[in-house]
Amino acid sequence: IARTPRLRHGRASRDGYDIRGFFLNPTDRHVLFRRIDERCLAMLRCGLLEEVAGLLESGSMRADTPAASAIGYRQVLEYLTRSEPTDYDLEALHSFVKAFGSATRTYSRGQVSWFMKDAAFKWVAADPENPTFVAKELDRLTQMPRSCFLQEAAQEAADRQLASQDSDDTTPYFWRSHLEDADKLGNELADLLPAADACTERVPVHLRRPADPAPESLDRGKSAGLTFGKVFWRGRHKQWGWGNPLGKLHRQGIQLLETCGWRVVDESDNSLVPAFCWSTRGAGDFPAQGADSLVLPLIRPFPQDFSDRLDDKVKLNEHFLLASCGDLQPPTWSAMDFPSANHPMPKESHDSSHDFWFLKHRFGVKGKGVHVFAGTDAIRKRLEELGERSSRNFVVQKGVAPPALLDGRKWMMRVHVLLHGNRNGELQAYCHNDIIVIRYGQPYTERQEVR
Repeated sequence: IARTPRLRHGRASRDGYDIRGFFLNPTDRHVLFRRIDERCLAMLRCGLLEEVAGLLESGSMRADTPAASAIGYRQVLEYLTRSEPTDYDLEALHSFVKAFGSATRTYSRGQVSWFMKDAAFKWVAADPENPTFVAKELDRLTQMPRSCFLQEAAQEAADRQLASQDSDDTTPYFWRSHLEDADKLGNELADLLPAADACTERVPVHLRRPADPAPESLDRGKSAGLTFGKVFWRGRHKQWGWGNPLGKLHRQGIQLLETCGWRVVDESDNSLVPAFCWSTRGAGDFPAQGADSLVLPLIRPFPQDFSDRLDDKVKLNEHFLLASCGDLQPPTWSAMDFPSANHPMPKESHDSSHDFWFLKHRFGVKGKGVHVFAGTDAIRKRLEELGERSSRNFVVQKGVAPPALLDGRKWMMRVHVLLHGNRNGELQAYCHNDIIVIRYGQPYTERQEVR
């Protein structure tokens, strides 16, 4: 963070700072995950079990508090408060260590996915064995002019998004943690077990969780010889290969489902197929249709290619045009096609003040990566500056005049729709009665110098 001479006081003083964000991206995910596993074991050696046991014993921590949902605390709580604990239970200790490592690795993957979408952050390749390179790169990025930094960060973000969308590798990323192997962890678990048993005994009896009932199956949950039920697992199923079927739900969501009969089962349990699946992107990609012999959740997400086409403005526009539904959105062109004017140009407004155009990132969301231009000449010039390689990341849209405003502001709707895919290929859509309307923070203006 560097301070410029202007605006050193008042509410707008924060505008006097030059704030640059950096994301240290590990060059080798295997090395990162191994370091995460070692860190989890180190935390246990250094007293994490004793810390949580002391908090429970003194009444300083309850399972329903936000602190208890933190990674590490949550897994230790579930282990220490398990129902009917027994001494020398290596299996329970191993399951807890696996869950601790898995949750931490999942969080690290979520960080990468989150920052991949943020063009304000410059990614820096981070190798723990070569910190000098990281320091030199950070020094270079902080010394360059702010305009150059923003341009480099935006271009890099566009390239990341394009690479992730254009990747032909649809094979899920598998990495087997050494925490999964009880034999390799034998000595480590044996060293931790006495302290783990002692901490378990310190937990007051009234804090122990009741024994879980048998998983509940559904009365009508039978299809092609499969029985569906209210079950999920934490890791990756050993037979079916899916990750956690409820991986996208936060802790409160899981607790709500558990009150309705949902239960955790082992990754090797294949007696019941999950009736509902809302997994993370890497946990599984399910086909919209499948043979009767294929084991699939009863209610599951559509294939990832389906959502990819909705997120990509170029592909979505192609589908609209093929379906003769181009009027569902403003006139739109791929930035690659726009200069050659392959599509009929819309009639220009008699009022030149309404002749504005938007250049939008093809994967941009929530107003990010949107640039406004007056007339087609200005936008064509910008596309020439971007060049062919960068232009493929953008679409061009004709501004609509007058726009639909709510209290002088632009607005968006958030609608939850459930799509039902029948075996014959037909789709049925169920729209929730409650639709959320979100207004933009700034009043609408046609002054193009205002962001």
